[in-house]
Amino acid sequence: MKKPIITVFLLLIGLGWSPKTTSAQNAKFYALFMAKFTDYIQWPNSNDQIVIGVYGSQDIISELKKYSASKKNIGVMDISSVNDAQKCQIVFLADSKNSEFESINLGIDGKDILLVTENESFIKKGAGISFYLEGTKLRFKLNKQTMDAKNLKVGGSLLSLADVV
Repeated sequence: MKKPIITVFLLLIGLGWSPKTTSAQNAKFYALFMAKFTDYIQWPNSNDQIVIGVYGSQDIISELKKYSASKKNIGVMDISSVNDAQKCQIVFLADSKNSEFESINLGIDGKDILLVTENESFIKKGAGISFYLEGTKLRFKLNKQTMDAKNLKVGGSLLSLADVV
């Protein structure tokens, strides 16, 4: 079961990613990555459903809802506040909401909530995972120290695909 999932990750990472890619295409990639992250990360006190909250992107919410229809263990939430973020296991902060990074990060500090961003610079400021471009390819950085501090257990397969900082 793990091999097909790893293959999907490798294909996604290898796919050409261009700044000219449409917003809808970007949303599909981000949504698929986040849905797959749930297969490789264990939360200490999670129930059977992992709630992915999205702050600032209706396109990503729509795509995640498509994935969650086939993966019953994923819930999707449109978040607009720190209180909303505290109800999730994953919070995705879209570039359009970068100004809210500090308040969201402080609001989930000390909680087992993974913060995922589109802004590479946030990886050293408390985000657990940040997407970035390497040439034309989409990659992601994973802050192992942040993940450990939040008691999130990251599978070796995911670590091998990430740029661990």
